Amino acid sequence: MYSKDINIQQEPKEYSSLHAAYSSINNQYHPDFICQVVNTYWEPSENKEVYYIDVRDKEQGNWIGYLGDSYE
Repeated sequence: MYSKDINIQQEPKEYSSLHAAYSSINNQYHPDFICQVVNTYWEPSENKEVYYIDVRDKEQGNWIGYLGDSYE
């Protein structure tokens, strides 16, 4: 089962937890794309970690963009 629509953006969407990032990946699973949490950083002023999700074409491996919010 997969969503026909995957929200790919050119600007990164910030996820405040690893759980939220992986939930977004699960909600937007599509067999033609690879989604991977690759960029994390610590925001000292807000005392939190921030996660981004890269989206790549599964066949060629080319970077396409960042995963955004689910359309649900």
